Amino acid sequence: MRHLFWLLSISLCLLWCGGCGGGGSSVDSNSSSSSGVQLGSLRASVTATPDNGLTTALTKFTVTARHGSKLMSDFTARWDWEGDGVYETPYLAQANMDYLFVTPGTRTVTVQVRDMKGRTTVARTTVTVALGAHPLLTRIRVTPESGTTATLFTFFTTALQDDERIPSGEMRWDWNGDYVFDTPFIAFVADPAPGSGDPPPTLTHQFATPGVQHVIVQVRSFDGTVGTAAVDVVVQ
Repeated sequence: MRHLFWLLSISLCLLWCGGCGGGGSSVDSNSSSSSGVQLGSLRASVTATPDNGLTTALTKFTVTARHGSKLMSDFTARWDWEGDGVYETPYLAQANMDYLFVTPGTRTVTVQVRDMKGRTTVARTTVTVALGAHPLLTRIRVTPESGTTATLFTFFTTALQDDERIPSGEMRWDWNGDYVFDTPFIAFVADPAPGSGDPPPTLTHQFATPGVQHVIVQVRSFDGTVGTAAVDVVVQ
């Protein structure tokens, strides 16, 4: 009987030690799964240059995104210039954006960043905008004012500074009114001499889709002063 009791005691001890070993395996499993969380969450930051600007000058915004401590390059971002929750741009694969605030005041600019897996985060920055002393008065007209998707429209722009037409400058165009410019800054001469080859302040464009197209032109003089104008074009 005592031998039987001794054997039962050894068996129970072995079973208990086996349970201890199982407990060790579960700790290792938990340790392994937690290491996957160390990649960190999506974070974004945005800077404005300058953060105290003028209604006559562009403000440059730069957004950076990170997963944990890793700097990302493959992300898209969309922008809310007024901080009202309405994004004025679609998601764009660019980290830098220029924007002109046409009225003075303090703006809280919001940028929403999205990574390639669809995860999003937001960042904000505050910009104080003062009224520029010498605004660039910009005008735009189009010929014809309406047409079809087969029409080649011609756009003309003029810019005045201190009531005088600027002799030369640069212009860029946003063809659908989303405040994302579809052309880079293009140099122009206000009154090019015949045969000089100097580019006039005009540009032609053909619209691929019908509708009312809100066209925006931004003109910049060579002293950095900026002006903006817009015109609606009816495309049938």
